[in-house]
Amino acid sequence: MGTTELPQITTPRLSPVGQPLVREPETGRDLYSVALALAVALGIAVRAYHVLSQDFPLNDGGLFFAMVRDLQAAHFHLPAFTSYNGAGIPYAYSPLGLYLAGLLDAWTPLSLVEVFRWLPLVTSALTVVAVAWLADALLASRWAAVAATVAFGLIPRSYIWLLMGGGVTRGLRRRRRAGGGRGHGRRAERRRLPRAPRAPG
Repeated sequence: MGTTELPQITTPRLSPVGQPLVREPETGRDLYSVALALAVALGIAVRAYHVLSQDFPLNDGGLFFAMVRDLQAAHFHLPAFTSYNGAGIPYAYSPLGLYLAGLLDAWTPLSLVEVFRWLPLVTSALTVVAVAWLADALLASRWAAVAATVAFGLIPRSYIWLLMGGGVTRGLRRRRRAGGGRGHGRRAERRRLPRAPRAPG
């Protein structure tokens, strides 16, 4: 038998838990992608509305603002204490957001006040993207992933604390947790936890 006469061998695509995936029509996948993108855009628009309605960082952030100034004054070496209110408060806070805010103030045209206004919005918007990514990976129904993304985008408790000036530090922690969930989902799949195959709708 020549090589051209060999029967074509096809292997069905399997999910991470070994079950065949249900193929969706191209139009269904395209519609899902558009719907998920619109869900993400809706969540970001809700967050942007609150930030754009004010010309100053929302609600809080004075402590973190002072901590960034202390960090800059120390040439980005971590101080032992913050100068905030002259109270000798230990400089004991996750410094990633403080470093990022200080570097953006130093290396971009943005003032530190503007950084405290816009950086929380960016990190909060990224949490919407992370939740959409996580929902797409873990939920059996694509439309359930869209609904979960819309729900997360609209629930005030998912963004109120992150949009404030203090979101400079809070937002980075929240985004890391949301993004890390996909890794937890993959580890769960490797443990062969029961999961239904993804359905078209």
